[in-house]
Amino acid sequence: MSATLFKLLLLIPLIVTNVCSQLYGFDVMHFEVAYSLILIFLLGIPHGAMDHIIFKKERKQYSHLFTAFYWTLGLSNAVLWFFFPLEVTFFFILLSAFHFGEAQFSNHAYLKRQLVFVICWGMAIISLLLSKNIPQLAAYVQSNHNPVFYQQVLLYLENQQIVLGFVAITLLFKVYYWASNKITGYFFLREFLFFSTIMLFMNFSSIVVGITTFFVFGHSLHVLEQEYRYLKKDNPSFGLLDFVKVIFPFSILSYVMGGLLFALSLFEVLNISQASLILIMLSSLTLPHAVVMHIFYRTKRS
Repeated sequence: MSATLFKLLLLIPLIVTNVCSQLYGFDVMHFEVAYSLILIFLLGIPHGAMDHIIFKKERKQYSHLFTAFYWTLGLSNAVLWFFFPLEVTFFFILLSAFHFGEAQFSNHAYLKRQLVFVICWGMAIISLLLSKNIPQLAAYVQSNHNPVFYQQVLLYLENQQIVLGFVAITLLFKVYYWASNKITGYFFLREFLFFSTIMLFMNFSSIVVGITTFFVFGHSLHVLEQEYRYLKKDNPSFGLLDFVKVIFPFSILSYVMGGLLFALSLFEVLNISQASLILIMLSSLTLPHAVVMHIFYRTKRS
């Protein structure tokens, strides 16, 4: 089965439920949330579960050095968040934009080295996703312990000029690269269709479905495929079951640690809101993961 067909089959339930919701007013929120969480747990989180292997192969370093590197970056980010929450959050958004853009164009030798374009592409995706769901985000913000901080973030997201600016800059870059023969017409069209599909889901679905559509189908599956080919290159007999065994241990560790932290927050052992906990966890994991993947993409031949 091809990767494209696999993505389509997984996406069909979300497409069908979204159409039923739009046309017939069916309440599909619980199904969409449950299905989206399953996809994020099974395909989203595991895409970073072989960072230790990439780090070891690319840097020729032992596992204990990787552990020290990962924990140092992650814990430093978490500590800084308590002192500079707004600054760390915006850094997380910027870093995520760079990571998403670098992964998207990692197979293109020229585009993956265009830093401004890569960041603008990622910012366009993130800004569109969140700006289209301001009411849902605002309602969630009011239910947490620190609404003032999150309202500052929402003020940025509500600025449509900023959002449209990133989209326009990204489009202009693509037109320029096409006109100067840096990319082919087919590549331009494929990117346009990809961006249009993401925007379609962002406009006509909930924030959960929007995040799932991009994070799982637009990013994680793409990275998982790259990682699988990376391991298979050195071992032709390496199969999908072998790949699952590789990413399984750290995926389980992520589930257990995340679940434990959420339980501590839920029972108020940790005096921190769930929204803040999600931001801290995501940003603390994204920082070392983005560094490892940057090393991977920098040495990877297109």
